[in-house]
Amino acid sequence: MYVQLFDGKSTMVMTEESCRVVEIGDLFALKEHAKKIGASFYRSRDSEGSNLVQKLLCLIKWRCIILPGYLLDYMKDILIAFPDLLGEADNNGDTPAHVLAKLSPDNILIYLATGLCHNPTDTENLYPGPKPDDPIFFDYSYQQYTYVWEILGRTPFFTDLIDLCLQYSDKRWLLMQNVNGNTPLHEATLANNYLVFKQFAEFNTEATTVVNNCNETILHLLATHPMLSLSDDVLDDIIKNNTKDKQPLLDKDGLTPVMRAIRAGNVEFAERLISLCPSLAELRDANGQTFWHLLVKEPPIVSFNLKNSSFTKEVVFSQLDIKDNDGKTALHLAIECRRFDLAEAFLGLHGAPTSKGIPIFLKQLLHIQNDEGITPADLIGELAYVPLQVTNYDLYTFCQSFCL
Repeated sequence: MYVQLFDGKSTMVMTEESCRVVEIGDLFALKEHAKKIGASFYRSRDSEGSNLVQKLLCLIKWRCIILPGYLLDYMKDILIAFPDLLGEADNNGDTPAHVLAKLSPDNILIYLATGLCHNPTDTENLYPGPKPDDPIFFDYSYQQYTYVWEILGRTPFFTDLIDLCLQYSDKRWLLMQNVNGNTPLHEATLANNYLVFKQFAEFNTEATTVVNNCNETILHLLATHPMLSLSDDVLDDIIKNNTKDKQPLLDKDGLTPVMRAIRAGNVEFAERLISLCPSLAELRDANGQTFWHLLVKEPPIVSFNLKNSSFTKEVVFSQLDIKDNDGKTALHLAIECRRFDLAEAFLGLHGAPTSKGIPIFLKQLLHIQNDEGITPADLIGELAYVPLQVTNYDLYTFCQSFCL
């Protein structure tokens, strides 16, 4: 019997008995079963197109008992004989690298066999700690071990598993995309799998530039799924890889990574992006708007965080004069939408009026005309109401002094 695969090919289907032996997680029984079936067992797939390596990786999220050394040695033996299993995709287009990437290292508990039990017949104390929700098969061969619950990302076993998979991987396999267009790096970002992300990104830098079906780069996903442990060096390399061809980096909604970060309220990540690559702040969407323009659609807490961030004065000093397709600056939009918190933030970036006069850039900013010849100063002058006091200085007095 054969199963149809993601790439249109077909292969021998894994029998129900074989699936059950693998999913039980008893590696001793599994090895004996493989000897009985022969080499065809290693090439077979289950009804979802998953091969043996994918199913072994799933033992981790199924919370089966794991003997770290034995599992790693067994997988190594398999990969030595059949390294191309790492490049095979299931019915959803997921390769073993995708399966590994989807494991969340901080949110998965694994049941590790840590050493020999002093009294194998003491079944009452054999399995200390909380029991999993899912049933676990305890074979006699496991009863000589003691067990402990561990968070996946804190175990040497997980990093050793990643190293093993990369040792027998082809760089091209990290470029493979599933039905959503996601590479293993996309999936690692969504799962906050920082351990897989770092090693995969270093293994094949080209994988950091692939876009998925939503036209999202890795940077877009990081903007909404912040990976706090990601170093500036790694992030800087990803930015350089994505900007070297001068692509606009727009997702299906026309948003750049900085815009996505602002929309998600992740000002800290937007700050990191812009500080590492100032030109990212100048990228425009389909309406010609930068992320400064889009701030009018975001809640006030975003502008508050923006005013208290460190990158604004140093990095984006002259970006507020950028016009959208209607000739409007971000200040035009802020005043039109009665977002005086943003108007204050934009004007405050360049200093308040002093006894020595008004900063030159403020005059220039307030005099920029849109396509209808209207300036921000005109808009302020037409307002029936302007807040008498905003946080840093008296905007109303400032506007009056400017108009005079």
